[in-house]
Amino acid sequence: MLRYRSIYALYLIAFIDLFAVSLFLPLLSKEIRDLGGDPFLIGVIGSVYGAVQLFSSPIVGWGSDKHGSKIILFICLLSTAVGYALQGYASNLGMLLIARSIAGCFKHTQTIGKSIITELAPQEKSHVLANFNAFGSMGFIVGPTIGAHLVELEGGFRSVCLLASAAFLANILILVLLVTTKRKIKAWPSKGKDSDDLMGKNAYCGLGTIFSWPKSGADTSTLKYSVTGILFLRFVFSSSTIIPRANLPLTLESKFGTGVVSVGYLNSMQAVISTITGLTVGPVVSRLYQNDSERMVKHAGFVKAISLLALVVAPTFRLAGLSLLLQSGADPFLRVGITSMSLDGHDDFGTILGLGQSATSLSRMLAPFIAGVAQTYLSDQDGPAIIGFTAALLGLIWSYFVGMRRGFWRWGTRKVHSDINNGSMGINGGDHQPLINDIKKGVINHNHHQL
Repeated sequence: MLRYRSIYALYLIAFIDLFAVSLFLPLLSKEIRDLGGDPFLIGVIGSVYGAVQLFSSPIVGWGSDKHGSKIILFICLLSTAVGYALQGYASNLGMLLIARSIAGCFKHTQTIGKSIITELAPQEKSHVLANFNAFGSMGFIVGPTIGAHLVELEGGFRSVCLLASAAFLANILILVLLVTTKRKIKAWPSKGKDSDDLMGKNAYCGLGTIFSWPKSGADTSTLKYSVTGILFLRFVFSSSTIIPRANLPLTLESKFGTGVVSVGYLNSMQAVISTITGLTVGPVVSRLYQNDSERMVKHAGFVKAISLLALVVAPTFRLAGLSLLLQSGADPFLRVGITSMSLDGHDDFGTILGLGQSATSLSRMLAPFIAGVAQTYLSDQDGPAIIGFTAALLGLIWSYFVGMRRGFWRWGTRKVHSDINNGSMGINGGDHQPLINDIKKGVINHNHHQL
């Protein structure tokens, strides 16, 4: 009973979280301009949030694994509430920059929430993660409309930011009163003590060991995918979503003469489609894909690439809108599938999800710059969409042919060969001894793509 109460409370937290963000996010560029910012400064301040998250996400994820997800989420919610209140009272660009930096440092509700919900339902992670994402998308349906009405009042932007801050304080109450975490804080090895744990004694030293090959004798049977491969996959698919949307209103206006109202309705329809498909991900992955997240990612990636290609060649706004709606339908399957793959075989949920958020933050930080360069040197109307299609195609090729499994990496292969020669293969020796013997005899090619 407590488990289900916590899960539904986290769904509510996800809804309020993105509702609060969507209240002011569409209005932020206008506020920067009103404070005297030019297009360059709008891009810089817009990129600060992603840049700060790039470094803070792994540390917050590591902290949630070491000190407990609930206390770290509490600190993040409280600090974000302070940041958004400061953002509302910003009277100059410097103060606004500080407020956005605070938000970027501590706004990790989605990452830590996914970590907690995965701990509570590890056998149903695809289903609960899909619902978590869907409830967050619901917030984006209603938030922009309410924010647009409030900003027309006197001191409107301040009111919107204070409402967002109050929403995060409400999330603190929900967290404290309704959420109970399941997983115990793990015991960290003392100095000099050998451990097969994936983490070390501090954030970045610990993160470094995640990318390395496990020690000889360690059981790697549960580690299905390379963390590096998954991070790259997340980065390219995130880029395929964020880059085309970076300057989407200007692109649609330039290509089709579309007004702000039409773009607003399109954004709401995208959020609706994302919510509906998000709620279906759980049943689809369990019944149609038999919990095979890798196959689902491949299929969703194919749909994503086709929809971006359609956006590039669309001759009318209606067809462009249909391609964007198709992307919104594919994105929940990609997010849940990649997240599920990244967690397979790991129990450091917070750290892994924090690393994933860093990959997304990197693409979010680079997106405004890449979109601007694409519009300047590639195509004023279709440049960002072309880059997005290229990124989606690269992600599709990566998932199909390059693979994310640990043995595909050259540096890992050298370690495997060393273990084979030393007779200490770092996998279940009994199950793989015939393969090891064949490699020693030269029956199987030592090329790392075949290992």
